[in-house]
Amino acid sequence: MAKADGRQSRRGGRAPARDALLREAELQTQAIMRLETWKRLAYSGLAVGAILVGWGFYGAGDRWAGVAGIALLVLSVPASVVLHLGIRNAKRNVDRMIEAYESEHGKVPIDPKSSSRRYA
Repeated sequence: MAKADGRQSRRGGRAPARDALLREAELQTQAIMRLETWKRLAYSGLAVGAILVGWGFYGAGDRWAGVAGIALLVLSVPASVVLHLGIRNAKRNVDRMIEAYESEHGKVPIDPKSSSRRYA
């Protein structure tokens, strides 16, 4: 809130930015949890692809299973790498946001109604 001489009060100009920073950290944490689900799916694709390759080329299965396994591996490996790196960088970003908040305002208040915690 602006004072008569044009200066801002101690809390007036910072509260919206502080709330926005915490809200952004919360939204990014929720996005990280959604990406973790996709990462688990990509890891599952890796496992299924490896099983199909082994069964199709070295086991009692048909060659189509081996080819399908290779195709699944070709899709799952890059997806797993991209998701892993993206999640790692997103977690670092949220940590930096929380550190910035804590350096200025102290400990981050925890909302007991919040469905997400830091990275779950």
